Amino acid sequence: MSFISLIRHGETDYNARGIIQGQLHIPLNEQGMNQAEKLARRLSRERIDLLISSDLLRAKQTAEIIAKNHPTIAHVEYSELFRERSLGEWEGKDFQKYLKVSRANKNFRVKDGESHEEFLSRAKRAKQYLEKRSKELLETGIDSAHIAVITHGGLIRRIIQEYIHPEPARHFPYFATDNASITKIQIHDKQFEGDRKEHVTIMYLNDTCHLFYE
Repeated sequence: MSFISLIRHGETDYNARGIIQGQLHIPLNEQGMNQAEKLARRLSRERIDLLISSDLLRAKQTAEIIAKNHPTIAHVEYSELFRERSLGEWEGKDFQKYLKVSRANKNFRVKDGESHEEFLSRAKRAKQYLEKRSKELLETGIDSAHIAVITHGGLIRRIIQEYIHPEPARHFPYFATDNASITKIQIHDKQFEGDRKEHVTIMYLNDTCHLFYE
């Protein structure tokens, strides 16, 4: 049995102002640092076997705060695989304007960024990588493995889409991924019609209770 916690980084000034960050290196603001500290306190009570983070600054800062306050995390693994979608020329611009323009044109393409298909492909690779690392941890003899990933809202939604509806789809039911939220899944074997098959449970989605209760 394994668990994967998909965790969004803390708030930045760009988040607060509704500006597209994409793959820009934007630091956490004061609120984001506070969120990361609360997130760290919650996670310090859970066993984490591996901490992975996007290598973008806002995710790295969140991961560093978590690692500093966790009793068993020795280091953080950083990877470009878990970055937010690159939105090219739209990065640094107003998000609502981007939505208006992109939704008005069914043939809309992001210049100098990742296409929808490229981003879906990367999300699939990220999911497969996490499952591979989970299996490697289980092979060491532990009863269950827990991987925590500090990443971004867009990638979290796409990884969850891979579990719920893996067929390529441009439009997928939206769910919020707030700053410093946790979306946790459980992967285990389950009996189906005489055969054991992999079964996935979404334990919680966009959980932010740690931001309001100590």
